[in-house]
Amino acid sequence: MQNRIISSIVITGTVLLFPAALFGQMVQQSAASSAVPDFSGVWTRKAIPPPSDLPKPGPHSERGAGNPDQFGFTPEAPSMTAWGKERYAMARVGRHDPYEMKVEQPDPELYPYCLPGGFPRDYTEPFPFRAVQTPDILNMIFEWQQGVRQIHLDGRKHVDGAPATFMGDSTAHWEGDTLVVETVNIDEPGWIDNVGHPRSDALRVVERIRRPDHDTLQVDLTFDDPKAYTKPWSGRKLFRLLPAGTYIGEVITCEDHFKEMYSEDLKKGKMQGRP
Repeated sequence: MQNRIISSIVITGTVLLFPAALFGQMVQQSAASSAVPDFSGVWTRKAIPPPSDLPKPGPHSERGAGNPDQFGFTPEAPSMTAWGKERYAMARVGRHDPYEMKVEQPDPELYPYCLPGGFPRDYTEPFPFRAVQTPDILNMIFEWQQGVRQIHLDGRKHVDGAPATFMGDSTAHWEGDTLVVETVNIDEPGWIDNVGHPRSDALRVVERIRRPDHDTLQVDLTFDDPKAYTKPWSGRKLFRLLPAGTYIGEVITCEDHFKEMYSEDLKKGKMQGRP
């Protein structure tokens, strides 16, 4: 009789423990399935081979996007409005590649303007960036110009009436493992990429950011700027993960030039400022 009682207790306890254990597994699986990817790390550009039949872009080439891994987002030139064509022609004067610098070229990043490239152009620079992700925000810290971009993940709306900035106002939401980012209110002075495609104050960019594998970050972008382009156009950037502990440096446009001017003014004892 005593043995039967003990057996009943053991069986009952097992039955009670099994649902508890099963519930614990279900909670863990639910938490894992609802988890979002972490994009944190240091990322640098990953090669996207250009089409084999792509001609070398000339100074006024309509196919001036070139290799998207190098200077742009797509090898196909977007369809531009009259305003966009005028701005693009100015950017391409005497220019066979994006880093061929001449005095008459109106590149806003170069001397004497020395403006930040901002978003989305910083994606096309040949320098890494660090992503730091929390539940509420994804920060991107670019080695080029030490630019800092903030992507808000807390469900907030865009700020009405705020002044335009070089990085714009970015808000986002998750669609499964993909972060969908909308960026508006980007300051007009500047280019979309290193090729010279213009942007206006009407530019709206939608990104879909995902991590197809551990070492790859894929960013698909749609550019909607009715002032500069006849229709929205798309592009892609791929980035590869650099080893943990990778150091982010500091690359500032015109830094050496202005540092030299400042040092000379200090020696003369007369601060003259920028020309």
